[in-house]
Amino acid sequence: MLCTYYEEGPDSNAFKLAKERIIDYLWMTSEGMLSSGTNGTQLWDTALMSLALVDTGLAEDPTFHESSIQALKFIDYSQFRKDPEDYSRCYREPTKGAWGFSTRDQGYFVTDCTSIGLRSTLNFQNKLSYTPKLISEERMRQAIDLLLAVQNSNGGFASYEKIRGPSFLEWINPAEIFGNIMIEYNYPECTSSVITALSLFSKYYPDYRAEEIKETCENAIKYIHNSQRNDGSWYGSWAICFTYAAMFTMECLEAFGETYENSESVRKGCKFLISKQRKDGGWGESFKSCELSEYIQHKESQVVNTSWAILALLYAKYPNEKDIRRGIQSNI
Repeated sequence: MLCTYYEEGPDSNAFKLAKERIIDYLWMTSEGMLSSGTNGTQLWDTALMSLALVDTGLAEDPTFHESSIQALKFIDYSQFRKDPEDYSRCYREPTKGAWGFSTRDQGYFVTDCTSIGLRSTLNFQNKLSYTPKLISEERMRQAIDLLLAVQNSNGGFASYEKIRGPSFLEWINPAEIFGNIMIEYNYPECTSSVITALSLFSKYYPDYRAEEIKETCENAIKYIHNSQRNDGSWYGSWAICFTYAAMFTMECLEAFGETYENSESVRKGCKFLISKQRKDGGWGESFKSCELSEYIQHKESQVVNTSWAILALLYAKYPNEKDIRRGIQSNI
């Protein structure tokens, strides 16, 4: 907005339109002006809750039919229908067929949001009998095309685009908590989200770009194995932190047939999680894990960390049911 003001002046139409949206990001408090990096998390939240509705069977309950239909409508509305103007010249990725983190206004293709949006669509439109087919196969194929185009050379996926910026850009990082955010990196959670979505899509549409999807997933699985630490953990960059990454990686490995019974990586991941389980059965991970790049215990168990850890163990088919039940009990 400031660049537009400098170049075109206060009467610029682009500047005036940007100024109208400033309330989405900046506001005044007793501490001064605060800024948000996004205009919300609406698509991410809706899609994840939609997956839960279907996976738990609640979506089959007539009580939740209307909620499921409305969620599908929002997911339909939130999918990007066109590419940005001059996106290549402006060093942007194409966006037609993608989903963003919040709303269609946000405008940026995000790999894991696109993956979750696609999975929710597939669940709603293929697993339920009463939902309308709002999102066509063609539009789902557009999402697949975008995902296949942004895999990095080592098999991983970043968040918004392929890795292409120089590392010295981190010198101008303005964030207080997060370190490596100025350029793209490979992320276990984004990679897991993408290939879980590709796998689900292939079950319903097995003929579309089948060999490319297969090769992409195989390379991504190699990245997931290679990014696992010696202690069995995966570092998550988009939430707190090791419990979060474990949930995604265990789900994706399970989707490709790797469980506690047959996978050393999964067994190591489970061993790491169990080693962090607290006396009350729960898990509590401090945000300091993000800063220090090691698991830091919170002073008490946290509902969200516990839920992520339990989901990871369930995906892994961890055999000691007692540990899982202790975790569930701590959340009640």
